[in-house]
This record gives sequence, C-alpha cells and structure tokens, in this order.
Amino acid sequence: MKRFWLVLLALGMLFAFSSSVFAADVKFSGSFYAAGMYMDKTSLVDDAGTSTAFYYQRLRVNMDFVATPYLQLKTRFDAMERIWGGPRVAGGIDPTSYETREENENIAFDYAYIWYASKIGLWQVGILSDNVWGTTFNNND
Repeated sequence: MKRFWLVLLALGMLFAFSSSVFAADVKFSGSFYAAGMYMDKTSLVDDAGTSTAFYYQRLRVNMDFVATPYLQLKTRFDAMERIWGGPRVAGGIDPTSYETREENENIAFDYAYIWYASKIGLWQVGILSDNVWGTTFNNND
C-alpha cells in the first residue's frame, strides 16, 4: 500500500509540474529552396560527355515550443537535402554534422535544446550548433 501511494504521489507531482507544458505555444518557421545547376566544360576540354545538370533542394524547419516566456524547447532540422534523382551517398560519418551521411539525406537535426532564462543567467541545454562564428550577417550556421 505504501508503494501505491508513493507511485500516486509521484504521478500527481509529475502532472502538476508538467501541466503548464500542455498549454505550450508552438511557433513554426523555416525555408525551402530548390535550385538547378548546369556546369559545362569542367575539365576545359570541348567534349560531348555526360550531362552535368542537376537539381537540388533543402527544406529547413524551425520549431519553438514555448511553455513560458522563460522556458522554451527549440529545434531545427533539414529534410530531403539531396540531388533530385541522384544516387544515394556511400555510408560514413559526416564531420560537419551530428548524423551520418545517409541520415543527412533524409532528416538531419541541427539542434534540439531547452532554452531557460533564470535569475542567475541563460541556460541552453541540449544539442547546440558548434563551430559557429561571425555576426548574424556573416554567420556560417
């Protein structure tokens, strides 16, 4: 019986502390681009080789789950980032990402972290962007 009340108390506390998250606002933003490219005479030889034309795309989605103005969950992922009709890439680790090359062609999470503004400072806990430099205008992220 003691265990039952302990579990019931734990569930009650969990529900009480997370009830404000049920009323969270969700903000979506992002971008999509599709581009085509054609390169001719890449080896500086006039030949009628195979076509070097291709199209590629990227869908980037930002999601911010706002529980309170001081507590947010921020995520960003890229989806379908590849050449149209191109072969799949060979396996391996991508040194510029948290995922492998195969995962980056499907859905690749750039970051997912909790943003918390407390009285003693700003806390950002989770997977964040690294090796980012520059101002907002010249940022390499």
